[in-house]
Amino acid sequence: MSLRDNLRGWDDRLLPRAADRLGASVAQFEARRDRWRRRQLVTPGSEGLRGLDRRYASSGPLATFRDVPQLGFVVIGLVLLAAAGTAVSLVAATNRHAQQRTVVDPGRTGGAIRPGSDERVGDNTLGPTVGDMASTYLAKVAKSLAVAENSSPDGTRVALVSFSTYQDPAQLRSMMSASHVLRIYLRAKVGGKGAAQLPFAVTGDLGATLSEAYVQAARGRADRRSSYRGYVDTLQVVTGADQALRDTYAAFATAAGAEATAYQSGCACVFAAVVSAASSTLPALRARIGVRAIQVAPEGAQLTSLRVSPLLPDVTGLVQKQQAGVDSP
Repeated sequence: MSLRDNLRGWDDRLLPRAADRLGASVAQFEARRDRWRRRQLVTPGSEGLRGLDRRYASSGPLATFRDVPQLGFVVIGLVLLAAAGTAVSLVAATNRHAQQRTVVDPGRTGGAIRPGSDERVGDNTLGPTVGDMASTYLAKVAKSLAVAENSSPDGTRVALVSFSTYQDPAQLRSMMSASHVLRIYLRAKVGGKGAAQLPFAVTGDLGATLSEAYVQAARGRADRRSSYRGYVDTLQVVTGADQALRDTYAAFATAAGAEATAYQSGCACVFAAVVSAASSTLPALRARIGVRAIQVAPEGAQLTSLRVSPLLPDVTGLVQKQQAGVDSP
């Protein structure tokens, strides 16, 4: 037998068995590899997430978000915008509430009380109610004066003194010579029905306060006139409505100019005052010439806790809305 034949015989006997063993080893290796891969892919909880995905996200709205992820970003953006809008509304509501509770103390700030300030804490009001008759108000305040005098004659009370005629500075000083004046109210009636009502706090000597108040009032009304005139001069008239608006502001400018001139001349423009006095002294003040009425505030009330809207000397019938307005000087 040749060497070739011997080798072929060995191949016929050995190679099939080796191939079988190799195949078995490869199969075992592949089985172990598959088990390892399954252990790596199926971690604790991952099969649960897949189950949830198959159960809830395979159909309905969640399936839409899974298939179109951009839609999710849109929804998130809308939620954020809604939250921002809610926050802005809450902040605005808080600010409005804080503004409504603001108290201006003219004794601390001095000078004129700016328009839009809310002096009221609670519901205490000195002055007539819009829509009432002047006679109704006068009867009510006469009763308040009598009650204050009888209940606490020695108690110090805040009271609103309304005048029957406009007073000039000299007349006011004479009328209030024995009174502690807290505030005065000016109005130049030459400005017409819409003439500004200007309150000024009295922080020291009444005469000095009057002088400064008249200077500020004249300056303020002159500035207002210039502002109105500037608007009139720049307004382009195209329609009838434009002309009507221009005429209205021209009238405002004329009225403000007349008021400024009146204050510069020391007009009789004081129409009310707020005082602090013993209840027993108020009837004597009420008896002075030029005093129309005295309304006494509730016991213990301070000026900073009161909303004051004096009755104008001109008002003898229905109290109109504009009667309660105030303006800056």
